[in-house]
Amino acid sequence: MDLIIKNTEMLTIDIIEDQEKDKEKLIGYLNRYSKEQNTVFNIRHYPTGSAFLFQYKSDADIVFRDIERPGINGFETACQLRKRDTKVLLIFLTNLSQYAIKGYSVDAFDYISKPVSYESFETRRIRAIKKAHRDRERDVRINSLGQFYKVDIRSITFIEVINHKLIYHTDEQSYTCWGTLSSIKEDFLKRGFAPGSVSSLINLRRVYSLAGNKVTLNDGKKTEIYLSRSQKNEFAKAFTDYVSGD
Repeated sequence: MDLIIKNTEMLTIDIIEDQEKDKEKLIGYLNRYSKEQNTVFNIRHYPTGSAFLFQYKSDADIVFRDIERPGINGFETACQLRKRDTKVLLIFLTNLSQYAIKGYSVDAFDYISKPVSYESFETRRIRAIKKAHRDRERDVRINSLGQFYKVDIRSITFIEVINHKLIYHTDEQSYTCWGTLSSIKEDFLKRGFAPGSVSSLINLRRVYSLAGNKVTLNDGKKTEIYLSRSQKNEFAKAFTDYVSGD
C-alpha cells in the first residue's frame, strides 16, 4: 500500500462519451477555458462506462458522464464509481432534465442538458473546478493492493510507523503501507500535522487537549498519545500556533 499526496496544480478530468462529436465538443470547451484562464487540465477520454471502470484508480477530480448510453448506462457507472470513490465530482450530460433528480441518488454534483453550449458548460465547470481545487487540498490518495482510495486529510487522526510500515489512523479505519515517516513528514507538516515523536505525526485539527506530554485526540475514543521528551516543546508550540491561526 502506497500513499500519494496529490498534485494541487493540475486537475484530472475524465470524459465518458461514445459520440465522437460530443467528445470533441467537450474537449474543445475545456481547451478553450484552459487558454482563457491560463490553466492546464489532464483530460482523459473513455468510450464506455466499462472501459472507464476497468481503468479507474480514484485519481480524477471531475468526471463528465453521458447518462443515455448503450451498455452500462450513466447511473450504473456512477453506482460502481461511488463504491470506489465517494469524493470525485460527477457531472451528468443528458437530453432529459428529469434525470437530474435521479442523479442525487449517486451524489451527482450537477448535470448539463444536451446539446451542450459553451455558456452552460462554463457555468458548471467553473463551480466544479473551484470545488475540485478545494477538495484536492484535503485529499490523500492511498493505494491498497492496487485499489485506490481517497481519504479526507481531516479524517486522519494520527500517523505512526511500526516495523517499517506506516499506519494512517482515520475515523473510519486504519490504512497500512510500507514506508518511512521521513518520506511523508514534510508534506504533512505543511498540512496541519506535527511530530509527536520520531515515529508519529499528529493531526493538530484533531487534538482535544494537551496536558504535559499527553495528547488526547478528538476521535470518538479519546485516544491518548504520549509525546517524546524531545518533541514535547516543539509540539506545544505547533499546537499553539495552529489554534491561534499563525
